[in-house]
Amino acid sequence: MAVDVMKSKCNIEFYFLSASSAKAACDALKQEEDFKKRVDSTVEVKGSMLLLSVVADDTTSMRATLNSYLRSLQVIEGINAGVVVKHKIS
Repeated sequence: MAVDVMKSKCNIEFYFLSASSAKAACDALKQEEDFKKRVDSTVEVKGSMLLLSVVADDTTSMRATLNSYLRSLQVIEGINAGVVVKHKIS
C-alpha cells in the first residue's frame, strides 16, 4: 500500500530599496540552501527583489526553514535599517 506524502511549498518576495542591497542579502542567505536535509530551498535576486522559495517534506521542516531565513533577514534588516520595505507571501 502506497503512502501519500504531503509536501509544503512557500514563495516569499522581499523588496529592497536597491538591487545591490538585494544581492548582498542573497549572498548572505545562499549558505542556507545546502544546509537543510528535508528541504529544497533557493534564494535568488530579480532586480531589487529577493525571492525565497522553499519546498519541504513536512510542515515541521518548512516552519524551521522559514524561521531560519526570517531570522537571518531580520538581522540583515537591522544592519541596514529600512532596507526591506515590504514582503509578499504566496
